[in-house]
Amino acid sequence: MKIWLTSLMLFLSASLFAADENAVSKVPYLKLFKQKAVEYDLPVSALIAISHLTTNFNSEFLIPKRCGLMYVESTLPVFFDDNIDCLDPLTNIDIGASVLRDLLNETKSIEKALQSYKYGYWENEKRPPKDKEELDWEKNILKIYRAYKPHYK
Repeated sequence: MKIWLTSLMLFLSASLFAADENAVSKVPYLKLFKQKAVEYDLPVSALIAISHLTTNFNSEFLIPKRCGLMYVESTLPVFFDDNIDCLDPLTNIDIGASVLRDLLNETKSIEKALQSYKYGYWENEKRPPKDKEELDWEKNILKIYRAYKPHYK
């Protein structure tokens, strides 16, 4: 049931986005996304796409083990410090950008890095089979990234 609901949410988010031409002009936290894109040498459109698809730009997003705008793992060692707030937009975007940069360094492709953001990067011989939810993620993250790309480089 959970996989079905998550797949439906991904599909609806991508479908509604594709139908809304004005969505690209309604990006909250744009200044922070741009700042971290420059700092980590990433396309700002990639950071925006992740936040759009994972949390719909919800800085208060919180589920067990995931939090904030960039759907970061709340179990990361950085959060063991009581002074770090995983829901703080700047902190959350910073950690998400760091994760994406590491994936980009490993995959050598922004599209592969984006596809790996939510489920991780696996070398082919170690990779378990992908389920429908993961395949939907891979398709939808690229669709949204490509839609934002001409507007936010």
